[in-house]
Amino acid sequence: MPSKVISTVNFKSGGKSSILRLLAEELQTAIINFDSNRDATIYNKVPTLNVNPKSSIHRKSDGIYIDGKKPIHNEYFLCDFGGYHDSRIGLIKSDIYIIPTFADFETIRESVRMETYLRELHADANLSKPRIIYVLNGLGIGNNKDVVKKATSELQININQIKSEAVILFFPETKLVKKLVNENYTVKDVLDDFFLGRWAYKKVFDFVDELRTHIDRV
Repeated sequence: MPSKVISTVNFKSGGKSSILRLLAEELQTAIINFDSNRDATIYNKVPTLNVNPKSSIHRKSDGIYIDGKKPIHNEYFLCDFGGYHDSRIGLIKSDIYIIPTFADFETIRESVRMETYLRELHADANLSKPRIIYVLNGLGIGNNKDVVKKATSELQININQIKSEAVILFFPETKLVKKLVNENYTVKDVLDDFFLGRWAYKKVFDFVDELRTHIDRV
């Protein structure tokens, strides 16, 4: 079965792991953690594999092989990279890159530079342009529609400058992430524990549904 490799990339603490926790449950797969400075199994209740920095990494048509073995027997491989500069991003050459960003000018510019870097990686390997999904993180700006609209517009202006075909999604500020990390919950745990969970976190589930839709199109 052909695989689909999805990676979260960009600067630290931008929301990469939070997005993948939600996506791993949605796709019923595991997270492959490439951040050698962080034991992600402590924070993730969903299945998670920490990758040794010295491990060999190979991308094949049916998925990612680590030290000669395929750790996940699933169509979807979710890769969580710890920061901007990780040479293993180039080894994997993902089908889809999720780039979380905040609303300030500096982080938007850094995020756009990341897309440029990814496109260069694929061009050097004679691969087609990667699918890019920017995720505007609501942390710090809240969920006010006017504020979100302005921040999305600023991001769109910047990605237009590099003739990007990327899409922009909004990840709303939510207490759900706190439950997943601090209380070691899964989304299913939250829904089972709190009968109004899907209604209370509707905006988050709408975001996950929209993200899944774009992934399925690739």
